Order: sequence, then structure tokens, then C-alpha cells
Amino acid sequence: MKEFDATPENQIDPETGEPREADAPNEFECEDVWRDAQLFDALGVGLGLDEMYNVMLAVKRLGEDPAKGIATVRFMGKFLGITADYYVFETTMNDPPEEAEEGELPDGVAPMEVGSGANGYIYWTCNYLGGPMTRLPSIKPAEIKAARTIKKFLTGNLTAPVSTFPVFPGNEAVFLRAQIARIVATTVVCPNGLFQIGEDETTLEKNEEFEELPASDLLLKENWAHRYPHLKKQGRCELFVKE
Repeated sequence: MKEFDATPENQIDPETGEPREADAPNEFECEDVWRDAQLFDALGVGLGLDEMYNVMLAVKRLGEDPAKGIATVRFMGKFLGITADYYVFETTMNDPPEEAEEGELPDGVAPMEVGSGANGYIYWTCNYLGGPMTRLPSIKPAEIKAARTIKKFLTGNLTAPVSTFPVFPGNEAVFLRAQIARIVATTVVCPNGLFQIGEDETTLEKNEEFEELPASDLLLKENWAHRYPHLKKQGRCELFVKE
């Protein structure tokens, strides 16, 4: 627990020998992890209160890290591996990093979505709660398409090769990221009308005028919607048509 609660030590200025003040914690938004954990525990599902308490601390630690500059955090879930597991966190950044140019692509290969679609969020993972966070790479359409054709156990090592047939174009970090894209696009739902399309017509914003539905209405399928855009067969959310 020391890794969660430890106050960052002041770094020593090599010129003066004086300690530098630690950066102030970053401000961010996140879900109410502990409330959700109690709800799931009452229903007999989820990871359990002990593990979810540590998830809550991991969310706090990730969001407050001034070096990462995170705006929002959501605990995406836990992936079981052969030698180690993955805890995955979904984030948005205050200043999203720029993606490197892909260069000229062969005919029939769709370009990667940047800052939207399957790459609308940035994902971080760790093997144990309180451990170092690793940012997962952005995902390409070809990698998503390849992930649909194979079944493979995760090892818990992000650098491990993915030895399969058909051949997968990447290591386990890429394979994990591809499966995350597939899972969130398919399984994450929210009440219909809770979000609305933003002014840029690519992002979703919370609808401030949304009124909660009575419990009886939430039993109806038409009152629910997918939280994320549909991931098409092309491996993208927005269909790419070459001019």
C-alpha cells in the first residue's frame, strides 16, 4: 500500500543542492469507483470490495500524476493472463499526444483513426494494482481485423510475441489494445439520451438536460444505446473511402 499513498519526494536541484518542490497533483474527473463497487458487490458480481478499493486508489494515482496530464479516467476492466493479469484504465488527456505519420499505405489498407473512433481514448495498463502504468499503443484497422480471426491466451507480458495463424501483426500490447477496442465498442451501453454529439461532431458530451428514467423504463431495450461508435468490418468506426 506504500506505493499508493506515498507522497512524491522532492527532487534535488543538482546546481544548488536544494530540494525542488513536488508538482501539485493533476486535477481530473472519474467515475465513483467505490459506489459502483458496492453496487456490484451487493449483486454478487465484480472483483470484490477489497480489489476494487485498490482499483480506486490506482485510478486516483493515475489521474493525479502531473506528468501524464490526464483529464478523465475510467476503470475499463481486468484481463486474466497466464503468468500475470492486466488492469486496464481508459483515459482522455488534457493535451493528447500527436501521432506519427503512417506514410503511404498499400491499396486496400485503411489508415488509422487519430483522436477518434477506435482511438478516441488512451488506455493504460498495469500487471498489479499500485504497479507502474504502461500506455498502450494506438490501434490500426489492420490490427483489429487480424484480432478478429484468432483466439489467444494473454501471457501478462506486453512485449511477448503473438504466435498464431493467421499471423498477427504485433506483440501482446497491440493484441490487448485490439481486443479492448472490440470489447468497448460492443459491450458498453448507457441510457438513451445521456450523451449528445459535441460541436465538433466527433465527440460525445453529457446531455445536461437528461432526466433519469424510472426503473421500469430501463427494462426496455429501446431506452439503451451503445456508448461508443460501431466498429465496422474495415476496422474503423468511420468508414474510409479512398478518393
